[in-house]
Amino acid sequence: MFGHIPTFFRTAHTTLTASASSGDSVSLTVGSSTGFGKGVNFQIVGSDEEGRDMLQVESVTDSTHIVVTNLPRNYASPDRN
Repeated sequence: MFGHIPTFFRTAHTTLTASASSGDSVSLTVGSSTGFGKGVNFQIVGSDEEGRDMLQVESVTDSTHIVVTNLPRNYASPDRN
C-alpha cells in the first residue's frame, strides 16, 4: 500500500512481556493494552520460527492484559534468552 493510510488502518502497538501458550481465550501479558478493545482485530508477529497470526480481542482485563479468542501457536516474549 502506498500513500496516505486511513485512520481505520492504524492500530495500537504493544509488546508481549511474557510468553503465551496456544489455546482459546488466552490472556496475553503486554506492555500496554491502550487502544485495544473487545472485537478489535490485530496481528501478532513473532520471531522467524513463530510466524504471525491475526487475532481478535475477547476482552481487556486491565492495563497490561488482553484476552484473545484463539491463539493458534505459542509465542515467546521478546526478551527470551
